[in-house]
Amino acid sequence: MTSIHRATIRNFDPATYRADLELTGAPTALLTSVPVATNLPAALLTAGSHVLVLLSPLGNPNECVVLAGLP
Repeated sequence: MTSIHRATIRNFDPATYRADLELTGAPTALLTSVPVATNLPAALLTAGSHVLVLLSPLGNPNECVVLAGLP
């Protein structure tokens, strides 16, 4: 089953619209090259920004997506 989690952006590549994410509560769980919804402005996706990410049940970063930025 898919689930939505809070994460912190560690790196964002505006050319590919992919991000490296650290899941909240799991500082050793770094997801790399996670696709980001293209409707999110790059200005909101800086390192240290908080986001919501939809995780696949298999944990494959290519089957996850950053859905929204958080304040």
